[in-house]
Amino acid sequence: MKIDFFLVGPPKCGTTTAYHWLKTNPSIFVPNVKEPHFFQFKNKSLAYSGLGDRKRLDRMVVQEEDAYLGLYESKNEEQLCGDCSTMYFYSEDAIREIKLHNPQAKIIIVLRNPIERAFSHYMHQVRDGYEKKSDPLSSFLLSTARIQKGYMPFWDYISPGKYSQWLPKWKASFDHVLVLDYKQLMGNSKETMSEIARFLGVTDDFQTSSDQVFNQSGHPKFPWLNRILKRKTWGHQLLAKVMPQEQRVLIKNKILNKNNRKARLRDYPAFSGRLNKIYESDIILYENLPKQSE
Repeated sequence: MKIDFFLVGPPKCGTTTAYHWLKTNPSIFVPNVKEPHFFQFKNKSLAYSGLGDRKRLDRMVVQEEDAYLGLYESKNEEQLCGDCSTMYFYSEDAIREIKLHNPQAKIIIVLRNPIERAFSHYMHQVRDGYEKKSDPLSSFLLSTARIQKGYMPFWDYISPGKYSQWLPKWKASFDHVLVLDYKQLMGNSKETMSEIARFLGVTDDFQTSSDQVFNQSGHPKFPWLNRILKRKTWGHQLLAKVMPQEQRVLIKNKILNKNNRKARLRDYPAFSGRLNKIYESDIILYENLPKQSE
């Protein structure tokens, strides 16, 4: 079996929200494991050394081919199957392995202003209790050193925003690459998902809502509540027996969003100023993406 399409990220560009909207289309199958990252981590050690790395990777990464393909066992023959793993975007291994698996795979990439993306990435780590530094710029500048020390790739705040480096690699490896704008995805979801439907060759049958924003970054008002909701407890197992997964996900997401205090990028001018220089060519690339009509 071949995976038909890949939503490859990068992180904090609306891919979790797009994943849940993709699930509403009966012509599409994406597995309940949102980010299996099989083509990035297969046959690799997961002995990373960052705070919480092993637990996170054990929870979301599928390394064995049989187990990975098993995620798609319940798909219908008529359905297209997709993989929505966000760290694929800045992985040479993922590009190579996906091409070996299916050279005709369709690739979907959602880009966001790289400074906003990096700040949201940092705040995602703060929200989940992994990032302990209170200054986003110092954390950002630690990315390379952390990766060299053996932290998992999600600690790399720099590489996902290097669009001018990674986008040409995807376009050189695949004939079918759709690049979308995060602002359009979140602000004009119906038209953006219609564009995805045309790209994939399926009916435009998505259920989208501006109220359904998933995986928002920020400061949790009550960190203990985040930990409880993200942990697999007996309560979660009990709910799983009486409530469909998507309904559970929607309820959990609403609670997490209510518990979130949004951080403001404008409160960190030094961060924005430094990243303006680091991402100069990537900002230009992002700002010159074709825009949908409002």
